[in-house]
Amino acid sequence: MDKVKYYTKHASFMLIYVAISLAYRVFNKSNGNVIVLVSDYDKKIPFIKEFILAYDIWYIFIIFGLFYLLFHNIHSYYEAVIGLSVGLLVCYTIYTFFQTTVPRPSIIGNDFFSVLVNFTYKNDLPYNCFPSIHVFTTSIMMISLSKEESLGKIYGGIINIIGILIILSTLFVKQHVILDVLVAIELSVAIYIIINRIGRRFIQNEQRDYTYSR
Repeated sequence: MDKVKYYTKHASFMLIYVAISLAYRVFNKSNGNVIVLVSDYDKKIPFIKEFILAYDIWYIFIIFGLFYLLFHNIHSYYEAVIGLSVGLLVCYTIYTFFQTTVPRPSIIGNDFFSVLVNFTYKNDLPYNCFPSIHVFTTSIMMISLSKEESLGKIYGGIINIIGILIILSTLFVKQHVILDVLVAIELSVAIYIIINRIGRRFIQNEQRDYTYSR
């Protein structure tokens, strides 16, 4: 029972990220001044509808990552939740003043992948692209999980492969352009480093205070 209370208490912290995530739809619409960042390199990237599976697996990937950290490394869990939340706020700020879009192909067909692409397009309008939240959040989880020895080499490798496929999928299903991806990765690394350093200083101060109090 004590364990249930313990994990429930810490899991509730995740609601901060969930609440901020729900605000996405507020920004997912045209503000009348939308910029296209498609480069010549982006035009050479083919549209591969099958990658929509990897794109939509993102939802499970983030949830799995957070709960895994919750049960195996509470410190990394808090770092991840804070990193994800801060990153979303940074992205929302950018979207407010610098909104971009990505031209989407017309999807014709009733096969599973075509239907899934159209469903995804319908529920995620082509705005709020720079930087990519999909890529940013995936990168944060990959960084956080990469330190977990409890995953082992095999499962750790699978996590990285899934993460890479999710990132690539944003390009192959034409949800984002290369610049969206690169900036999102840089943002995730910068925020994680800052959060990690603050966390280490906090722990050091706590340990120092505990030592002095003895």
